Amino acid sequence: YKKVQNLVDIKGLIDYYAIQLYINNVDFYDNIKYWNTITVSNSTFNDGKWRYILFDVNGSRWHPMDLTTIELLYKENFFKQLIQNKEFKHNFAQKIIKLSFREFEPKNITKFIDKQEKLYYQALKQDYERWKGKISDDDFIKTQDYFLNFIQVRDFFQKRPDVIKKYFCKELDYSQPTEEEVKNVCKQYR
Repeated sequence: YKKVQNLVDIKGLIDYYAIQLYINNVDFYDNIKYWNTITVSNSTFNDGKWRYILFDVNGSRWHPMDLTTIELLYKENFFKQLIQNKEFKHNFAQKIIKLSFREFEPKNITKFIDKQEKLYYQALKQDYERWKGKISDDDFIKTQDYFLNFIQVRDFFQKRPDVIKKYFCKELDYSQPTEEEVKNVCKQYR
């Protein structure tokens, strides 16, 4: 594990894996990109460590109860080795649960989705009409295109936190939380 810590930005790697898992991106293992600097200096990102890049997340399955990504993650050799390390396992569990309270907390993510809906509604409708013909606003919001872009994603982020918290508190034996809010969440699922 120490050798990996010297080569890879572990915090960034944990963020990468946690987000992929949280959003249930089932093709994350086919879309891996990472970078590092050639010249090492004292700057934050010039330490020569490899950093993973989150991109191409359209393979996300918006079914909140689906644990496919978790199963796939445990089949990936690199992750399978890392998760055996107590420190990595603890930090990974802590990150995934914190995502439920912060970045992907239903109230926060709903505001973000609402903003995106207002921003992209007309463009999505125009794209739909370009390929399938004119449609009223009332009919457009009943289409599969609209459903997949907004309604299903909203529903996913409303239900996913409970699935994630339950799974990680049990499976990763997350028993050493550093924040009171995370500790209280895990108590519910023991």
